[in-house]
Amino acid sequence: MRRMPVVVVLLLVLSLPASTAGAPASPAATGSPVAISGLKLTPDHFRVRAKRGPHHVLSGGARISFVLSEAAEVHLVVAAPPGCASEAKTAKIARACLPMTKIYGLFSVTGHAGRNTIFFSGKLRQRPLRPGTYRVGATPVAGRGATATFTIL
Repeated sequence: MRRMPVVVVLLLVLSLPASTAGAPASPAATGSPVAISGLKLTPDHFRVRAKRGPHHVLSGGARISFVLSEAAEVHLVVAAPPGCASEAKTAKIARACLPMTKIYGLFSVTGHAGRNTIFFSGKLRQRPLRPGTYRVGATPVAGRGATATFTIL
């Protein structure tokens, strides 16, 4: 019997308490988690931002915007939408789908209370994402996250 490899990707974000010497209390210490809402990419279908041309015309990319209930660091993860990585083909398990999500990259931004907007060029580590559908997840430290879907043309 041939075994199929199973790959599990875990993303663990730890939050350390803030220093008590004059630093504001963290949301985890006050008991109120940071709320994130309104996560969206505008436009949600875009091309990867091109390099500067001879006339310095820039095109492509998108704005990621979200609303925070209070100031916090926000971790953004770009991943493939969940799908089937492989199918088990044994007599006992009839073609069961093994869910899998590939993480392409992550980055962090410091957000303030209210609406936050950052620019996303469609590149991670200076490498353009290939055309296709992706998902971005935004999670504030000591809070719950939100996701949005976008397509690279």
